[in-house]
Amino acid sequence: MKTHWSSLRGLTLILALALTGTLGPARAQSPESKSSVSVQAALGTAFTYQGQLQNANGPITANCDFRFTLWNAPSSGAQIGVTQIKTSVALTDGLFTIPDLDFGGGAFTGDARWLQIAVKCPGDADYTPMDQRQALTAVPYAQFAGTIYRRTVVVSPIGTAPENGAALLNALAGITDASAANPYLIHIEPGVYDLITTTLQMKSYVDMEGSGENVTIITAAGTANTLDNLWPNSTLSGADNAELRFLTVRNTGGHQNAVAIYNRSTSPRLTHVTVSAMNGSSQTLGVFNNGGSANMTDMTIAVTGTATVQGVFIFRGASSTLTNVTITASGGSGEGISINLSSPTIRNSTITASGVGVEVNDANDTPPWDIVTIDASQIHSDGATLHNSWSWPGMTTVRIGASQLAGGNIITATSNITFHCAGVYDENYVLAAGCP
Repeated sequence: MKTHWSSLRGLTLILALALTGTLGPARAQSPESKSSVSVQAALGTAFTYQGQLQNANGPITANCDFRFTLWNAPSSGAQIGVTQIKTSVALTDGLFTIPDLDFGGGAFTGDARWLQIAVKCPGDADYTPMDQRQALTAVPYAQFAGTIYRRTVVVSPIGTAPENGAALLNALAGITDASAANPYLIHIEPGVYDLITTTLQMKSYVDMEGSGENVTIITAAGTANTLDNLWPNSTLSGADNAELRFLTVRNTGGHQNAVAIYNRSTSPRLTHVTVSAMNGSSQTLGVFNNGGSANMTDMTIAVTGTATVQGVFIFRGASSTLTNVTITASGGSGEGISINLSSPTIRNSTITASGVGVEVNDANDTPPWDIVTIDASQIHSDGATLHNSWSWPGMTTVRIGASQLAGGNIITATSNITFHCAGVYDENYVLAAGCP
């Protein structure tokens, strides 16, 4: 019987490679002993493959058989390793996962490889191959900032931006065994991943890495929904023991809340992340750190709106550290950073705001009081560079060193806050005797 698929050109692949070997204790090696074979033996050779299968009528939902062969050329060439047959693979809306493809120890030695896939679904007399082989990029192992991952999942665009977003959510949902001894990396290929109004909730011990801040974009629209009837939904939400890096997180607003990243009682690492939030009718927030100690490094944050507008909101005990962060906040309240009940440290950062550069308040009525530290930074504001407006009983100390306060002086409405300045100068590079 001839295949009922009218076209196999619609076969699109998420591309997920997950190393399944087990790392042993690190051992010193001489240069002569290091080789791709030894790395392969340490990490294992199996990988996970995820994809989406569709025909002319759209995505397939069925149990299908797959045949995989590995080649050393995009056409013709020589087959590498043995043929892999996977039967009765469940497909839902075309999406499938095959967790244990293994072409053997000599399959990946640094040379280019291509994967040939053929599929047989109910009603097919035989396997039908894809029109083209798929190039496999080398992922022998992943390492960043001292982390060696046991498993790496690579997610690629599969179609429209919402389809890409669903694929990303599906890939993360498929990780259920991440731990300190079994850390994962999700590498996200260039593309736009639209979550619609769903939040991408990160998982502990699962780092997420894009292909660049301007080429990998995770986006969602604003919502009226809140978490626990108190805090807003967001495009992405962080997790402990997890890092987000080399991508853009965006919230396009259009509803009550436009929040790009929300970290509630968690301490993720955010590195080389571009954040954009706009047009929330009630609030527009770039990064909201509610508790925890998020570590933010080499970031660019831009927010604009008409009501509450905050580049970074640090709240309720969050001792976040911001290093090399550029923040622009315009429209509405136009606050670069809003700090409440927290003791963050801000270093080598630039804050530009239409309203207030840094708003500092403390509602604690008992010690220990909060200490805010700002070093080697620039604050440009059309209103106050630093501002305190709430008449709460808590006491806060703000220490500012070797920094520029341009456009507006420090304004405090209460006696509950103390500023200490050393080496502070204005937009004309005039050194202040104390705090301007």
